[in-house]
Amino acid sequence: MHPQDLGIGKLFESIRDAVVVADAKTQEIVLWNQPATNILGYSTSEAIGMRIEALVPKRLKNQHREGIARYAETGHGPYIDSHRLLELPALRKGGEEIYIEMMLNPISAVGDTGGNEHYVVAMVRDITKRKQAEEEVRRLNDSLEKRVVERTEQLEDALAGLEERERGLRERQERYRSFIEQSPEGIWRFELEEPVPMNLAPDEQIERFYRHGYLAECNHVMAQMYGYTRAEEIVGVRLGELFPRSVQENIDYLQAFIRSGYRLIEAEAQEMDHRGETKYFSNNLIGTIEDGLLVQAWGTQRDITERKRAEEALRQSELLYHTLIEQATENIFLVDVETRRIVESNPAFQQALGYTEEELRSMTLYDIVADDRNSIDTNIRRVLGNNPFVGERKYRRKDGSLVDVEVSASVILYDGRETMCIVAHDVTERKKNEEAQRFLAEASTSLSSSLDYRTTLASVARLAVSYLADWCVIDVLEEDGSLDRLAMTHQDPEKIALAHELEQRYPPDPDEPHGVSQVLRTGRSELISEIPEATLEEAARDAEHRQILWRLGLKSYMIVPLVARGRTLGAITLVAAESGRRYGQADLELAEELARRAALAVDNARLYRGRIQIARTLQEGLLPSQLPEVPGVEVGLRYLSAGEIDVGGDFYDIFDTRMADHGGSSKPSSSWGVAIGDVSGKGAEAAAVLALARYTIRTLATRESHPSAVLYGLNEAMLRQRREHNDYKFCTVAYAKLETSEGNTEHRRTKVTVCRGGHSPPFVLKADGSIYKIGQPGHAIGIFDDANLTEQEAHLAPGDTLVFYTDGVLEARSPAGTFYGEERLMSLLRSSVALDASSMASRIEDAVLSFQEQAPRDDIAVLVLHVSEY
Repeated sequence: MHPQDLGIGKLFESIRDAVVVADAKTQEIVLWNQPATNILGYSTSEAIGMRIEALVPKRLKNQHREGIARYAETGHGPYIDSHRLLELPALRKGGEEIYIEMMLNPISAVGDTGGNEHYVVAMVRDITKRKQAEEEVRRLNDSLEKRVVERTEQLEDALAGLEERERGLRERQERYRSFIEQSPEGIWRFELEEPVPMNLAPDEQIERFYRHGYLAECNHVMAQMYGYTRAEEIVGVRLGELFPRSVQENIDYLQAFIRSGYRLIEAEAQEMDHRGETKYFSNNLIGTIEDGLLVQAWGTQRDITERKRAEEALRQSELLYHTLIEQATENIFLVDVETRRIVESNPAFQQALGYTEEELRSMTLYDIVADDRNSIDTNIRRVLGNNPFVGERKYRRKDGSLVDVEVSASVILYDGRETMCIVAHDVTERKKNEEAQRFLAEASTSLSSSLDYRTTLASVARLAVSYLADWCVIDVLEEDGSLDRLAMTHQDPEKIALAHELEQRYPPDPDEPHGVSQVLRTGRSELISEIPEATLEEAARDAEHRQILWRLGLKSYMIVPLVARGRTLGAITLVAAESGRRYGQADLELAEELARRAALAVDNARLYRGRIQIARTLQEGLLPSQLPEVPGVEVGLRYLSAGEIDVGGDFYDIFDTRMADHGGSSKPSSSWGVAIGDVSGKGAEAAAVLALARYTIRTLATRESHPSAVLYGLNEAMLRQRREHNDYKFCTVAYAKLETSEGNTEHRRTKVTVCRGGHSPPFVLKADGSIYKIGQPGHAIGIFDDANLTEQEAHLAPGDTLVFYTDGVLEARSPAGTFYGEERLMSLLRSSVALDASSMASRIEDAVLSFQEQAPRDDIAVLVLHVSEY
């Protein structure tokens, strides 16, 4: 919520009192300003959302709850309807109990015409010190009154007549005077010749204090504090003689007296004795108010001059001892808070920035810190607010370069003035290392973001230009030995065009004893920290070539090889030009690490690309390149391998089962073999099993008329393979013999005989939408001597569909871990009864991929046979 939401925007911004706004229903605080933090200790982020009850002492919580509930229900209450200031106890953060002066007011959100939202705004002042002063005064009065009463009662009991009463009165006065005189503290009373109205501005009140104030009474102890012997010598002195108005602390003291409601406890004042020497006192004072006028002030005081001087001397000596150590290795210097001028510095600081002590004394903090003045002043205010500054800065050296430092600053007294003691630790090398690691991390992220190393290396070149170089060129050796320049990067497009022109008109000599060619031949880096002018002159082939080289402004360069697994794959060239940077050994080590990571990315990408190509070629050779046309039957197929670099384990096939010696017969076949299966494992081993399964089925199908015999033969072949090669691979297969009959559409029937070797059952989807599974389970092929294989027949009429699939369909998992399952597949098939074979296969694949959010974990194969209706 914002103050404007409650219509108190200007009040909230301008008021110096604490302002707290709470929701009457939830008691949650919705607005909280900085003065509230100063008084109650909670920051704004801690206070917002906190219940207002947390600020109420335990003994008052029930009363608070009843009151807030009444206000939330009715909008009224004895405190909320009161227009007087309330004085109540409150709890600070940490449990400290304080006294506050508070005004409560009801408030509603702007636009809340229905009055449904009740809020309470409280304006709060801390009156703890005033209450303590009142309590002290009350205690003194009570003590005095008690003593007077006791003495009076004793006198009244002892003296029956007027003479005894008068004598008792004199004794009481003498004892009171004796009490005043024997007190170890100074006791005084200041009178005002003209009472001062309380409603005047503080500055006007202070002016009248000095104009009309005089010491009307004091004890001898107070007189002696000012260098006098007896009270009579000082009584009548004007306020300004004891309390000079030229001392700002005295004006601040009187302003605090006015702000406190004319009650101060343990207030320190700087005053003058009759010899003109500065004295420090700790005062308890209270003003007497009559009809809105301050008529007098009285109180007690203690002389704390020696303590103050001792504290200041001790503080100054200790801080100087611990900070201004000539032999300190840290950079230490002192800055005057008011002028920001450097007043002292140690040799380490002078050496770090390259200045003499005399030069630094003529400079300010603004000359040293490489930041704007507002930021510097903000941090100085933090330090002055007893919040020592610790952070990182950049300091300017005399030569204009910058040094990174970690700074801590605190305030001390130096020659009686507020001074910042600053300790600066040089972290330049650490920052460079951190930046280098961030650069390498970002480069690694870019390199790992894609297997297209051409794109990722171009990104790395751009990163290098933003951090390490003005120019970055990346050359890669192709597999045929040619050199391909993948990137040439500079922030200025005109410079890039100029470099391309240079490259085209003056191509590099591959036999040069230095440069990229030399690095590629040797596999060793080349570093030139400073390119001499003579070298550029020597390299220039003609005047125009020389002009282009000068325009490029080359200053320093390094070339590092891209080496992976002992092979040099290319090189990265980094050039410093207009930045004026000079490369050193640390820069070369960083560049070599960058090149190492880039080389691995290139090598891995090439290896990955090779494996993908091998896998695709092998997969294409193991599966049919195209499916045959089956008379009277539409065929739909969808196949998806879950991995890019491994051969999938799923396979499928449709083939003519006529005998091997076809003899060139042109008659269309009426018998077809249909197989779908899944071999165990992935990769090359799976490919071998897949080839064995597929071609064994094809071979056996030309000799055996029963599907079960075909799979028994495959089981024997795989068991033989296991025994001969100790190979424990197996597969699941669903094999069907499809027999078509000739005739018109109405009487044409297609017979299908299914045998399952541990594979998922095919579905028969009738033209009317009914559906059922076909085939008994059997055992997986290649595990048991007896695979328990059986057959089941079905007749398909025109419009009927036979659907084969692998376990990548039913066992597909959603991100939540749920299987796709038979029920979902059957429901999908019922809703697809009107689709052709190809559309139905595509719809199954799309549904399964969508269920897995396009992240399949297993291969998917779907084979759909739809008996044509014409």
